[in-house]
Amino acid sequence: MDKDKKGFIRYLKNTENMSISAIARRVNADRKTVRKALTDSKEEKPKKRSSKLDPYKGAIDHIIADNPNITNVLILEKLKQEGYSGGRSILGEYLHKIRKKTTEAFNHIEVLPGSEAQVDWANCGSISCGEYNRKLYVFCMVLSYSRYMYISFTTSMDSDTFMGCHIKAFRFFGGIPKSLLYDNLKSVVSFRHGNEIIFNERFSDFATYYGFRIKACNVRRGNEKGKVERAIRYIKGNFLIRKNYENFEALKEEASLWLRKTANERLHSVTRKKPADMLTDEKPFLLIPPNTDYDYPSPQPLKARKNCLFTFDTNNYSMPAEYYNKALCFKAYIEKITIVYENKIIAKHRRCYDKYQIIKNPAHYAALNTHKKKAHQNESVDRFKSLCPEAETYLKGLMENHINVHYHINRILSLEQTFDKTAVAGALCHALSFNAFHWEFIKNILINMHKIEYNPKPISADRKALMDIRVKEVDLSLYDSIITRENDK
Repeated sequence: MDKDKKGFIRYLKNTENMSISAIARRVNADRKTVRKALTDSKEEKPKKRSSKLDPYKGAIDHIIADNPNITNVLILEKLKQEGYSGGRSILGEYLHKIRKKTTEAFNHIEVLPGSEAQVDWANCGSISCGEYNRKLYVFCMVLSYSRYMYISFTTSMDSDTFMGCHIKAFRFFGGIPKSLLYDNLKSVVSFRHGNEIIFNERFSDFATYYGFRIKACNVRRGNEKGKVERAIRYIKGNFLIRKNYENFEALKEEASLWLRKTANERLHSVTRKKPADMLTDEKPFLLIPPNTDYDYPSPQPLKARKNCLFTFDTNNYSMPAEYYNKALCFKAYIEKITIVYENKIIAKHRRCYDKYQIIKNPAHYAALNTHKKKAHQNESVDRFKSLCPEAETYLKGLMENHINVHYHINRILSLEQTFDKTAVAGALCHALSFNAFHWEFIKNILINMHKIEYNPKPISADRKALMDIRVKEVDLSLYDSIITRENDK
């Protein structure tokens, strides 16, 4: 029975006060049907229409359970791989229903100049560091009053890198905030139970050295450090999204330029001022940094092999040969590697972020080269390869065209005494373009380029070589005869 007929039956009963039999005759229906229409006050439920999304709702629940923060776009891509042919809007409506969250109100708090900065890490995927890729992270520190920010891209989030980034941020700001606010990072918080916090011992010593106070957010209260959270979203949405950067070094250079020219010169959406302008007012209230930086890297024992190389982070670095078999250690800074013996730095290397590379300093093998001819030749080859990236290709050409390769290498290297290393490298590249594999080709190119007369400087010998010089003994009897003759006169 349709809705209109049911409504007419109820009208006849309630308004006209007709009996059930009279109503049955009036609407031409059975009395049982009339009685049922009068007693049934509930409306019939409309039939539920099926949706293309229905078979995939279970899969959606599993996807969200595995990754609660996954975007609608990625969920749509996953469903399409499983055969979903529906649209994006119906999926969005369903996700909006199941993802409804209750939001909590909080008070907006501003701080005094120089009193606080907020610090956090963020994962940014991966980046090329040469032949290999490494994971990429960004360290961010924001001054809470001025919103002036510092960022540093790294390949690790360990405690040494964490403290090193702090030091670079203090230099960038030209001062130190009185307190720093963190999430419950392992590098900062060793243990927490409610309001009871035990801070990391090394980081506490670091904070004492620079004079700032450590503050930790309450558990699951990300809004307490909302300034740095928004800064990281800004970094990802304004800087990283612009292009795919070629390598780690190029990324760091672009980030430094973007930080000074764009991020800290923009009109901030909350303060309506430029962070760089507000820093001028905040800087006098920052703490003055100490004269020397905190020595943050943990010393690591150096296990050198017979070839005077040791391994760190998959790369091999050279050490001075004269210290082989002695108790050494090394420290890994963000930008360099130092080798220490009895609390004294004996060698340094620029830190390499590629993988499986050999970083050698020819001076480390000088003690061996004075005794071993092959070692000396090996040093010359290493020096030759270090001229420029094309030197290795030129070396292969010398090997194919000449028997005495080391002679040509040494003569090419000797040109550095008259011309600088950059000029020799440029001449080598020019000779390579003509397949001219001979040291005199390079000499002639340099002479023509600089238009000077080639007068090679005398090669200076070391003290040991001078002591080994032997000369013919002179007969001094002639002087005796002269003295005797003078006495006779």
